[in-house]
Amino acid sequence: MTYVNIGGVPVEKTKDNLIKNWVYFAEVKGFTFTFVGIDQVYEAKDYFSKKIHPSTRDPNVFKHWYFVWYCRLPRGLKKEVNRQLILKRLDEIISKWGRT
Repeated sequence: MTYVNIGGVPVEKTKDNLIKNWVYFAEVKGFTFTFVGIDQVYEAKDYFSKKIHPSTRDPNVFKHWYFVWYCRLPRGLKKEVNRQLILKRLDEIISKWGRT
């Protein structure tokens, strides 16, 4: 879920050992989303809330010679049934860990 690194961003260690870094996972239809921050969960929810998605042929989806995260989704994951399941999983993460 990053614009720069296809493999994702590493979870950075904090200077304070008492602060824990959280990684959020959402598994849908055999595909596991990995989020390194709650902001990425909100970004994914915003993306999957839309029924029509932007074209991956748009030159604006390329950042620093890499694809944006939604260009690398597996085939069929954006279908309506799967989209609803993804939104359900993201809502579960947000309800448990999201901002109030």
